[in-house]
Parts: sequence; structure tokens; C-alpha cells
Amino acid sequence: MRTITISFETNGGYTVKEDDRYCDQLNWDEMLSTVCHLTHPKLGEPVYAMRTKAEWDEREEIFLKRVRERQNEENKEGQQEAEAGAGNREAAPGANQRIGNG
Repeated sequence: MRTITISFETNGGYTVKEDDRYCDQLNWDEMLSTVCHLTHPKLGEPVYAMRTKAEWDEREEIFLKRVRERQNEENKEGQQEAEAGAGNREAAPGANQRIGNG
């Protein structure tokens, strides 16, 4: 016999838990889909992954690492563009010339 627990959290999301694996912050449809996939023999794996606490923590760590790397890359690109822009303004020929009749 399997035991699947559905909890309604105070933030309004549902948590589906079986043994040490769970999927949280689900809306109504996602919760129903997860329970259907867990209990119907022909549907296969749930769309929303059931993971252990350690697996969720590892996934979060990988995600945050990618975010930090992306932010670092964007910061470097921004600095390079700013430096290139400052250099172009200083070296632009005729930058102080007036255009038109005058």
C-alpha cells in the first residue's frame, strides 16, 4: 500500500508527498496532475518532479550558482561597454563641432 499526502500550505500552494519525496508550491491543477501521475499505471512519471529535501537543496544550489555566474557575466559586459563608450566619447573626431548654419 502506498501513502500519498496532500497538504494545503498557508501560502496557498499544495504539497504532494510520498515517503521522503515531495513537490511543493503547486496550484490546484498541478497537484491533481501529480496525484494522477503517481496513481495511474499508464501515465508514467509526474510532470512536476518529486524529490527529496537533499535533491531540492542541490537543485536550488545549482540554480543559484547559474544565476550568480550570469550576473557576473552581465556585470563584466556592462563594464566593458561603459569603458568602450567612455573611450569613444573622448576619441570621437569633431565631437565638439557644431552642425548646420552657425
